[in-house]
Amino acid sequence: MAGERQAFDEQKEVTNTKGLKISNNNSKYTKIAEDKASFNERADDLMTDKKIRNKRAAELVSQFISIVKDKTITDNKTVIAKDVEKEICSKLINLCLEINMDESELDGMGNTALINLLLKTTLLQRDIINDLDYKVFKLEKQFKEK
Repeated sequence: MAGERQAFDEQKEVTNTKGLKISNNNSKYTKIAEDKASFNERADDLMTDKKIRNKRAAELVSQFISIVKDKTITDNKTVIAKDVEKEICSKLINLCLEINMDESELDGMGNTALINLLLKTTLLQRDIINDLDYKVFKLEKQFKEK
């Protein structure tokens, strides 16, 4: 048995090399770095899209509130003014549908945003109605005193 080799007796020849000679082509960490870079790019695109949409929403809400606060009576409104009102409402609805379709948003966030806007305008109208009611009350009281 002197000439036979056993499994543990095998020895490979080791050569000493200077420096580190490793290829990272098959490393799982390079793939993670690439995934992280693409993730960051997608995140930046998503944030840019959200900023643009939020700016558009702020403009539309401002326009809608100004329409609600407008004191022009229906008989005095021009066809153009009525078309502008319809256009703003249509843009608001389309924006809400866009938010609903966005996978990065929670379900129904577009509807929630529109409901929130409508609730705020309802409260605004309530305040206007209460103010008018108080003024009518004061006038009636003044009229009864005379």
